[in-house]
Amino acid sequence: MADEDELAYYVARFYKHLMTPEERAAHMHLTVAYSVTHGMSAEEAERELQEHPSAWISRDPAVLRLAAKGIDQFLSDVRDRILREHPSEVHINRCPRCSALTRTPQAQWCPACGHDWHHAPASE
Repeated sequence: MADEDELAYYVARFYKHLMTPEERAAHMHLTVAYSVTHGMSAEEAERELQEHPSAWISRDPAVLRLAAKGIDQFLSDVRDRILREHPSEVHINRCPRCSALTRTPQAQWCPACGHDWHHAPASE
């Protein structure tokens, strides 16, 4: 997964509270639609969603517009907006050795290079 894609998922996971209500609804819509329709053709997916309605599948035109380009583009758009509008509220935690994105904003271990900075001096 490319760094920009990883960052989009990271922001959506840990900074969901910075999403607008429509973005949260679109995220849920896309997540549920993907889990229900994974691997189906568009026609099969639409039929499946109609036959098994969910409270999380939206019919709101504003939500559907946000979701129309798919999950990856949606998350990229949300990442860009949140980072632009809330830069001081988002902590992008990167490894001090290799600059890879960590798993969480509080992590002190790098999944890319294995560097562990749990007991490192504060300057690292």
